[in-house]
Amino acid sequence: MTEIVRHRSRRLVLGMALSAAAICGGLALSGSPASAHTNSKHAAQPASVAANKKVILAFLKDILVEHHGDHAASYFTPNAQFHAGTVGTVTGNANIGGLLTAVVTAIPNLHPALQDVVA
Repeated sequence: MTEIVRHRSRRLVLGMALSAAAICGGLALSGSPASAHTNSKHAAQPASVAANKKVILAFLKDILVEHHGDHAASYFTPNAQFHAGTVGTVTGNANIGGLLTAVVTAIPNLHPALQDVVA
């Protein structure tokens, strides 16, 4: 039973992070055009999609893998809204940072494995 709860918690946290990244789109780009190089695997994608993926991957690594929940606020704009399912909508980068800090603190043995990024 404990293992089922842990597995569901991991899926919830990863789902929340991916939702946040998808909702915020530009995240730390602050609305400015992205200037990233595309790699050969995704060469057909615009630079902005590649740049967004880079930010999302950095967010997932920094917050979930390395457990730096206190860094979460820097990935969101001050008026960002995080739709956290049954938790409700969390508004403001400081509040989102607090929520994600609580999540990674509550699950110290969280070690997510990213399988794919779809844009």
